[in-house]
Amino acid sequence: MRNSVTQTCPHCGHSVIGGEGVNNEKQRLNAARMLAQHLAYTLQIRNGKNLVLLLGVTGREADNMEAVTSWVASRLNHIGRWPMPGSDAVALIESLERELRDILQDISFGWM
Repeated sequence: MRNSVTQTCPHCGHSVIGGEGVNNEKQRLNAARMLAQHLAYTLQIRNGKNLVLLLGVTGREADNMEAVTSWVASRLNHIGRWPMPGSDAVALIESLERELRDILQDISFGWM
């Protein structure tokens, strides 16, 4: 059995990215789903479809959660080192939170 990186988010308790050998598309998508759930919880993203055109990669995502998942997955595709060391995973989560929080604030202020 492979070892896994077992860090948890200090905000919501979700486990963070991966385990040894996490290098294929399906496993990155699973990581993106997990991170999207964390972001939706932390940033209080509501159900609906209002973020699909803004965050969705294809614009055909069914709802906000799929749009956030696509957005996260597009960022994970740029990560070369996988699995990520725990400290890098925490830095990634913090970066994604900041970026998405800024996008959501721009929407609420009407800047987008």
